[in-house]
Formats: sequence, structure tokens, C-alpha cells
Amino acid sequence: MIAICIVHNILVFISYKSHQNTLEQKYLSYASLTANSMEILLDNIFHQAEFYGKRINDNFNESSINKLLKNNFSFDTNLDTLRLINWIKFNFISAKNPNFYDNHLAVLSKDNPWTLNFDSLEILDHKSYLPVNFGITNNNQKFIGSLYARIDIDSVIKYLLKNFQEKNIGIVILDNNQNIIAQSNDKLDIPLKFFRDIDFNGNFGKISKEYEANDRIFVAFAKLSTYPFTIIISENNSIIFEPFKYNFRRYIFELFFSIVSISIILSFFYKILIVPINNLFNLTNAILKNENIDDYTKDIKHPFNEINKLNQALLKVNEYRCDLANSNL
Repeated sequence: MIAICIVHNILVFISYKSHQNTLEQKYLSYASLTANSMEILLDNIFHQAEFYGKRINDNFNESSINKLLKNNFSFDTNLDTLRLINWIKFNFISAKNPNFYDNHLAVLSKDNPWTLNFDSLEILDHKSYLPVNFGITNNNQKFIGSLYARIDIDSVIKYLLKNFQEKNIGIVILDNNQNIIAQSNDKLDIPLKFFRDIDFNGNFGKISKEYEANDRIFVAFAKLSTYPFTIIISENNSIIFEPFKYNFRRYIFELFFSIVSISIILSFFYKILIVPINNLFNLTNAILKNENIDDYTKDIKHPFNEINKLNQALLKVNEYRCDLANSNL
């Protein structure tokens, strides 16, 4: 019985570790896939800004450029498709504009031209937007202004969720300060600094942090290689552990069935083999000690013919011993 329990526990542990490893690999692949999708999206925005920037030179008129951007190049963001050409609306602000230095992100783009620069979230009409700015220099490396736009966070989340068929998968996007800038389920209402205590070592990896308010567990992360964002994958706790619970219940049933079956077999084995052999042993001792063997001479038939023959042989030995003893008197 002890051996059965040990084997059962080993099987349960192996099943759990196998299930755990499978889930870890799945969620790591989800995190990497999502990070790659967001990287492609931001690369597309970068190339769009670069395309505009290279066509702006010293001989520009700010209003005419904005009119050109509005009428000829900019389309509404359409992230409901998986196409890479998803244009966003850019505006241009000249470094000569007196209002230029009122824009923190525009000033930042001056120090980091030809790259996408991001700022804190903005809330407009109850929607979240991620401000993005792209600094431009002329052929003489002189800063002349920046392109700026807002990325609709809800559209980004919908775009990223297209990677999954499972509706229970959750996505969280963190900035470089590990603050939450987007999440796939607004009802979670996760605190802004919820992930500050996690050390995200490496470009991707597994984590384990629960949010008990909604029975969610955050299981994997992946960093974007070019942009200052981290993708985190979450799952419903019950879904993660349900297969393990199912296997555990199955193994408990199998253990119970095995114990009952083996108990029945051992009981049957004890009754038809061990008990008769023990009776033969006691009969032999009684004969050797010249004791009364009336209790062993009952006409009992055992399932094994060999035991019956051995019993009869011992009784004949006893009769021979008795006859021999009587002849000596």
C-alpha cells in the first residue's frame, strides 16, 4: 500500500510539473508574440514618421505641411486589420513656433531626433491615448521641428488580442517605469504601480503575481527590443489550475480503485492460499509435538488440489506414527 501511495504521488507530481511546463512555454510564447506584434506596429508608425520627416526641409510652411498631412497622408487608425499599413494622424510643430517649448515631448524629441519618443497617457473624451513625438533635422543636422500624434490605446489592445483565440487571455502594457499604460480588461482596475516590485530580468521570462480582486494571475512577460515597453500576459487562476485539479481528482480515483482492487485480491489470496498453508504448518507442528490433531482432520476442501494432497499426506503420516507407537506397547 505504501508503495502504491508513493507511486501515485510521483505520478501526480510528474503530471503537475508537465502541466506547469506546458503552460509556462505557452504563456512565454504568447508574451513574445504580443511583444513582436506591438514592435511591428510601432515600427510602422516610425517608418510613417520617417517618411514624412524626410520630405520636410528648411523651406517649409508649418500650416501647409499640416494641411498636407491632413489631406493627403493621414487616415484614421484602423487596427481592426492585421495589415502593416495602419496610418495614424500626425501634426507638425516647428521649432520656430513660440508654443514649441510648451510641449514637453516636443522638447524631448529635439534631444532625440529621428526616433519615436513617448509621454505619459492622455485622457480625451474618456479614451486613453499614448502621445508620440518624432524629431526632425535638416541635411545640416539642424533641428527644425517635430511630428506628434496620439496612439489610441484601446485600438492597440484590440490589435494585440487578435493573436489569441482564447478569450480569457489578458494583456498589460508597461512603460519603462513599470507603470501600467494599458490593459485588456478595464474592469480589472489594477493599481498603476502594481508591478513595481517585480524584477524583469532579461528580455522575456516567467513571473507569478496574483491580483486577487479578479482572480487573475500574471504569468509571463516580454520586452520590446526597440521601444520602452513591456508586455505582460495574464490568465484566470481557475483556468490555469483546472487541468491540474482534474488530473489530481483522476489520480485520487485511480488510487482508491487500485487500493480497493488490491485489497480484494490480497484478501482472496490470503483466504485461498495463506490460510491453508498456515493450517498445514500448524498440523505439522501438532504431529511433531504428538498433540491432538482432531481440529485438523476436518474434511475441508481447498481450491488447490496440491494443498488437499499435502493435508492427506500429513494425516497419513500421523496415522503411521500412531500405529508405530501402538505396536511398540
